[in-house]
Amino acid sequence: MIPIEELRVRVGLEADDTSEDTTLAAMMAGALAFVETQTRRYFGPITEDFEILDGHGGRNLWLAEPPVEPPVDEYAPMTLPPLVIVDERTQPGANPITLDASTYDVRTRNHEGWLTRFGGVWRRGYEYTVTYFRGYDDLPADIRELVIGLIGVKWTLGDAAALRSEAIGGYSYTRFGESDLDAVPGGHETIAAWKRTVLA
Repeated sequence: MIPIEELRVRVGLEADDTSEDTTLAAMMAGALAFVETQTRRYFGPITEDFEILDGHGGRNLWLAEPPVEPPVDEYAPMTLPPLVIVDERTQPGANPITLDASTYDVRTRNHEGWLTRFGGVWRRGYEYTVTYFRGYDDLPADIRELVIGLIGVKWTLGDAAALRSEAIGGYSYTRFGESDLDAVPGGHETIAAWKRTVLA
């Protein structure tokens, strides 16, 4: 999500030096995965996903991510679906009823998203499957700088970084930890600003 040419320059390579592209790509994947784990959020490309949520008798149903518009090439302009599709079940395993999109409002603010029910509540004990698109064409500026900062920290370690690299199924990635976050100015504050509260 960050152009590899930019990463080359940010770590001190020449813009046209492709010798470390594989390493930089692996570091970017590792840094982004670390940030997602720390914040409990998704920062990947825009994709369709769903959540299964329990109704709690209130007007608001909180989502893990703010819904975004689907990519323009996903649908023909005249067949664009609602921003959010909600299936309601009286209990897990029951037949779903797709709610009319006019019965709830999709609301977002900053990096939060939720559904507000019109003239009613999200019924206690009912199960709601919420389908929507989430993600980013471009990373938020502070997350982008945090990822670049984490890569920079690892890059300055040189060969020592290899000691914290692992391979799973032929895919190599670089592990990041709290000590790396400590070395990025404002890193902890950025994580705190984006961290999603998980309600029990």
